[in-house]
Amino acid sequence: MHLKLYLARTYVVMVIMMGLGGASPLAAAADEASVGRDIIKQWQNVVVTVKTVVKMRTLIEGREVNKTEDKVETAATVIDPSGLSILSLTAVNPGESMGRFMQMFGGDSKMKVESELSDVKMRLTDGQEIPAQIVLRDKDLDIAFVRPTEKPSKPFPALDLSVQSRPLVLDQVINLSRLGKVGSWAPFVWISRINAIIDKPRTFYVPGLLTEVGTPVFALDGKVIGIVLLRMAPAEGGSMSAMMRGSLSSLGILPVILPAEDVREVAKQVPTK
Repeated sequence: MHLKLYLARTYVVMVIMMGLGGASPLAAAADEASVGRDIIKQWQNVVVTVKTVVKMRTLIEGREVNKTEDKVETAATVIDPSGLSILSLTAVNPGESMGRFMQMFGGDSKMKVESELSDVKMRLTDGQEIPAQIVLRDKDLDIAFVRPTEKPSKPFPALDLSVQSRPLVLDQVINLSRLGKVGSWAPFVWISRINAIIDKPRTFYVPGLLTEVGTPVFALDGKVIGIVLLRMAPAEGGSMSAMMRGSLSSLGILPVILPAEDVREVAKQVPTK
């Protein structure tokens, strides 16, 4: 009897402990999924698609040697009811970065790549495409701001950047994006971690490899962390060394999250209509 009573008490204690801590991974996973669904419900309409035509010219010693014209689509995040949206400058203006990497991998130092944008449009979540224009560029931060050319008839759903979260290394975060035409433009969300935090010359959060520029990243408390952009710098040790190391950072490219408060500060430079 004493043995049965002991076993019964032990079983009860184990059940209680599992409820308090042992089952926490499953509970945490359920919480993460719930937060992700809430983020989709609340913020999916702030992720739009910017479509543009990019004309690029390659010049050597001022002489044009190649000319191309391509249609480009990239994600952007609406940050103001006027429709003002932030996106990666590299995504819509690849000329400068392309020229840099062509030189890095053996190209002529006198080579220059120029790009010109035209027919800029914003594709909204309801499928409507409206004319837009690039209103500000920041090469150092890889930022472009785009805005509708005409005042919208009603306010845009916009991401609230005033309340932000500051994650720590290895904190889980939720990325929000949108599929393209092949995915019927459905909202797309996934969970990753903060792999590193850069402190200088300014704060950047380094997300997992699966990421998309121009899109917002949220903490598990539902607050926004910032917007994914590209940080670029010449690779150390030359092109062959960079290729041998293999990683994007070795090539001088690093996807980073620019904190929401910094996005707000840069957005203040956008000229008013």
